[in-house]
Amino acid sequence: MLSAITAALAVGMVVGGPVAGGRGTTQALDTAGEQGSAQLEAAADSGTASGAGSGSGSGSGSAMTVLPGRTLEREPEPEPVPVPESASGTFAIAEVGGSSGTRPDGAGLRLTSYRVEVEEGLPFDTGAVADEVEAILSDERGWVTRGHLLVREDGDADLRILLASPTTADRLCAPLLTRGRLSCRNGQNVVLNAWRWQNGAETYGDDLEGYRQYLVNHETGHALGYGHLGCPETGAPAPVMVQQTKTLLGCAPNPWPALER
Repeated sequence: MLSAITAALAVGMVVGGPVAGGRGTTQALDTAGEQGSAQLEAAADSGTASGAGSGSGSGSGSAMTVLPGRTLEREPEPEPVPVPESASGTFAIAEVGGSSGTRPDGAGLRLTSYRVEVEEGLPFDTGAVADEVEAILSDERGWVTRGHLLVREDGDADLRILLASPTTADRLCAPLLTRGRLSCRNGQNVVLNAWRWQNGAETYGDDLEGYRQYLVNHETGHALGYGHLGCPETGAPAPVMVQQTKTLLGCAPNPWPALER
């Protein structure tokens, strides 16, 4: 009889069965279930679990479902909207909200008015372009630091700031040679090349916002009477009147008049 009891205990220990009261079985299966759940969750997080698995624990009777794994890779950046080399040749004028006669306090500043126009047929919203141009020209780091107050209108204005296709920009900039990729100031026209507006310049890398700030300030600077400058010191912020689309001349990119030395 003693031999039979000893044999039964040995079998219970080998198969992990309950020796007394069944508690050992529940603990062992719960531990295994926790380990399996952790492994499946890790697989789901890494995108390797693509289907559903099931498991059962003694005493629980519940099925465990593994949902499809999450995709952790970043979505690719949208491709830039292509800018046509030629567009309509006609321009839409951006409206100004409220009264165009309302001006900020410009005591002691030289007032220059401008209106923003976008060539029809370009993939840009006229109002959005005008808002961006206005934000640049009213920025406290901008031409106000040199005593200029620039105010947007939608009627008669001192300057026309035009976003134009490459072909139209070449026509408006003539006799200046812009070759489809450069911008200019010609008379009262500040001509922004739409290809540059969309694609920036190598000198600014991926910083398209910074390049647009430079482009607007540089070409408007010409209209305010400022000529081209060189780089004062290697590594210094480039004066905004450096031709930064072409080269930095050893300086660092800088779109703002206030930040140059």
